[in-house]
Amino acid sequence: MVLAIVALGTVVLGSVVVWQSSFYAQESKRIDVLEAHNAALEAMSRDIRTGRSIATTYGEYTSSTTTLVIALPVLGGEDDDAASDYVIYRASSTQLRRVVVADEESERISGDRVIDVFLDTVAFDYDGTPPDTQAVTITIGSKGITRGVTHTANDAIIIRLRNK
Repeated sequence: MVLAIVALGTVVLGSVVVWQSSFYAQESKRIDVLEAHNAALEAMSRDIRTGRSIATTYGEYTSSTTTLVIALPVLGGEDDDAASDYVIYRASSTQLRRVVVADEESERISGDRVIDVFLDTVAFDYDGTPPDTQAVTITIGSKGITRGVTHTANDAIIIRLRNK
């Protein structure tokens, strides 16, 4: 009888531990999706607001519904309209990348990094043809799945260039 009660208690305790770890994994994934989604929105918003213009092209990149090319003033340089730093946001199947190409006179550091690893959808809509764009509408969705539970974050925001 005592052995049966101990066995039952062990099974109940084991079930509680498994349930807690499952709940923890789901909440961790939900938080990861939201943090990546918000970080991507914040970075794009900051770069668009401080941008000199939305560039039509830079190198191999062309502004489109899945690629955003932003010309920024050279960091730490003279206010010369001929020179610009460029930030490119481009989507792959599940990632949003931020590519920085700094002018040789700039203090900005060039680089390529992933800013959202949970990307589900992204679309850039321009209020005019680049470089005459004054605002960009960003529609972005992020998605992560843990143990059969899907966690999503979706936003559509309009960002205006301050320097236009």
